[in-house]
Amino acid sequence: MPISHFERFRRDRADRTVESTERAKISVYAGLVVFFSVAIGTAMALSLVVTHISLPGSDAAAIVAPWRAWLAVVTGVAGVVVATVIARRHGLGKALVGPRIGLGGLAVTGLGLLAGSLIAAGAGGLVLLGGAALGAVRRG
Repeated sequence: MPISHFERFRRDRADRTVESTERAKISVYAGLVVFFSVAIGTAMALSLVVTHISLPGSDAAAIVAPWRAWLAVVTGVAGVVVATVIARRHGLGKALVGPRIGLGGLAVTGLGLLAGSLIAAGAGGLVLLGGAALGAVRRG
């Protein structure tokens, strides 16, 4: 029984759609692996150079290991940059406001942890939670 041209077209198009979806997933996973590899490497390198920063009202030592604090700072700053680029390229400025605020809060939390300041770390944590809540409200 011969297949009509339309049926062949539909089948081929469905195959291409599945194939392109799989490629997109692999690209996203690869991008995440590269992003976090660079973030972790940068955090480790920075922690060898800067083990503490001074802020008014902070302790003389970091609250956590410096590499952990730098990981929060680097991930937060890089996340804000990436989210801003994505928002501008795809016109998602309003949709990505919450995540950008939350990632900025993550960076502030990392700075507070690196400085030994519970106040700065707590303020950054509150901004992180607020950004996450704002992102969840805008999505829903």
